[in-house]
Amino acid sequence: MNLSRLTMPCTRTLHSLRSLRAGDGWRYEPSMKYLSLMLLLISNISFACIVGPLSIEPKPELGFNFKEEQSDQCRNCSMISIDSPKEYDSRPASHAIFSVFKNGELVSKAVTSFEEESKNAEFVGIVSKEKGFSYEVSIEYGTGLCMGYKFVFSGSENGS
Repeated sequence: MNLSRLTMPCTRTLHSLRSLRAGDGWRYEPSMKYLSLMLLLISNISFACIVGPLSIEPKPELGFNFKEEQSDQCRNCSMISIDSPKEYDSRPASHAIFSVFKNGELVSKAVTSFEEESKNAEFVGIVSKEKGFSYEVSIEYGTGLCMGYKFVFSGSENGS
């Protein structure tokens, strides 16, 4: 059995298949038309994160201070305030993702970036206390495309 016929599906993207005559068999001829596509795919995959951020429960012992109080902006709203450390495990605070849900469906999502010059990373947000609303604040630590740590704060549908 001809080994080249078994490996043909694997090498087809890198080589053009060309049949000369019926009695000559198969012959592979290198092709450059897919080279740029292969290089693009390899370069994009090499920058991707294989493992996502490690989720850790935020605690006051780790430097997190969480407050939820009545907002001055509207009478049926809560103001969420989170003070978090500037760095965790020598990784800087990168951003906070604020998601608001109504009856389990996402209605709003916002990203807050933290300044490098500030002493701590502070997040402030306002959410409705009406029935069915809930929220989630995710603070991520790391640089570049890969975030190392993620701390998630959430509030239930009754506003607490």
